[in-house]
Amino acid sequence: MNLISFTIIVPVCNERDLVESSIDLIYRYASSSLGQFEIIVVESGSTDGTGYILDQIVKKYPHMRIIHEGARNGFGSAISVGISAARYDYIWVITLDLPFPLCTMDAVAAILPDYDCILSYRSSDNRGVYRRFQSLVFNFLTKKILRLHVKQINSAFKVYRRISVQSHTFKSKGWLFDAELIFLLNKKNLKYCEIPVPLVERSVGKSSVKLLDIFLVLKELLNLIKIKS
Repeated sequence: MNLISFTIIVPVCNERDLVESSIDLIYRYASSSLGQFEIIVVESGSTDGTGYILDQIVKKYPHMRIIHEGARNGFGSAISVGISAARYDYIWVITLDLPFPLCTMDAVAAILPDYDCILSYRSSDNRGVYRRFQSLVFNFLTKKILRLHVKQINSAFKVYRRISVQSHTFKSKGWLFDAELIFLLNKKNLKYCEIPVPLVERSVGKSSVKLLDIFLVLKELLNLIKIKS
């Protein structure tokens, strides 16, 4: 894996309880396992002091950059900002709640050069009934409408070749970013595969996915339908 370089994008908003410990874990893993890498943290309008904490943390890590987006524009917006700033071969998105084992990357190292993107599906899911139902409905509707033939759209582990996505202007600013990414892979006939990855449920803080997001997702889905047609 040392011949492959990585840009790790970490979207952050109001995560003061997780930011220090999670960044440390990500950095230590990258330093020991990835060879050449950079970490781009995109901080999006935090109001709990997360931005200040990050400005102190970045002084400790030579391969880390902070981009202050200035407002909470959505998950997809933060990832798009990170993609535009990325410099290395592969882009790997990691959220601070660390929803998958970081060592998952070890398992895909051998096959990574053969694909433009590695997707995942949850091999285990210990979330509550409502969260699992919400995810089930989201996946069913989105896959049906956009005709996406994958097992799960929103399983967190994804890594993709920078040159395959950096020239694309992503329309989704929120949680439909992953759906748009998979749609782009199909549209450009890019090569990808899916691997099983266990879900690690967060133990600190709260998920930022709220009921209102469902309506925002439906609005973004309508915009993606226009692009598709």
